[in-house]
Amino acid sequence: FSIYMCGLVFKHLLSLGGLDKVEQINKAKCGLLYDTIKQSQGYYDCPVDPKVRSAMNVPFTIPENPDLEKVFLQEAEANGLINLKGHR
Repeated sequence: FSIYMCGLVFKHLLSLGGLDKVEQINKAKCGLLYDTIKQSQGYYDCPVDPKVRSAMNVPFTIPENPDLEKVFLQEAEANGLINLKGHR
């Protein structure tokens, strides 16, 4: 079964244009998130040094109102997005 699943994933990646294209897509998506955080004028903050930021996990905080993070996590979980809190 695992070989079958790998085959499906590989076909999907190839249909998108291969790994180079998927990398471009992922960089664009995380770039959009990081740019939005940067342009928020401090409303959001990314605690990770830009030199070592991930394209897979884009952490952010709300430094002016940490209680909003709790509300965000509750509403995200209510909508099926789980394990977003991460670690600090």
